[in-house]
Amino acid sequence: EKHGKAYRFSIFSSAANVQNVGIDFLLRLGVISLWVGVESKFEIFAKNRGVDFSNLLRELRRHGILVLVSAILFLEQHDRGNIWDDIRYTVGLEPDLTQFMQLGPAPNSTVFRKLAAQDRIMKVSRPYLEYPFAD
Repeated sequence: EKHGKAYRFSIFSSAANVQNVGIDFLLRLGVISLWVGVESKFEIFAKNRGVDFSNLLRELRRHGILVLVSAILFLEQHDRGNIWDDIRYTVGLEPDLTQFMQLGPAPNSTVFRKLAAQDRIMKVSRPYLEYPFAD
């Protein structure tokens, strides 16, 4: 601002950070698009507890900021019924763009070892060829 230079760029941020700095600050900074992780309607991530995503996204878009939201599918909280609640919730926020990421345990990761110890990983000889992904 001091030197009269205008910048236009896209950023990734948590909803909490957007709320902390405010939309006016983002506009002054030159933000034209924002990618924010909604993750899930179940508020299992501390960073999103108590965030009114519907209002936040509406305000960002009202101020001309394009919004991409991302959500995570196949969380431990999901079952065959409520996963669709999460999908409808995310799409219902009416973002400009929506990304769904699939959570899955990568072999030998901490999550994989935890699930294997709980006997929640199918044992197959060639995982990438034989694993029934729907299961």
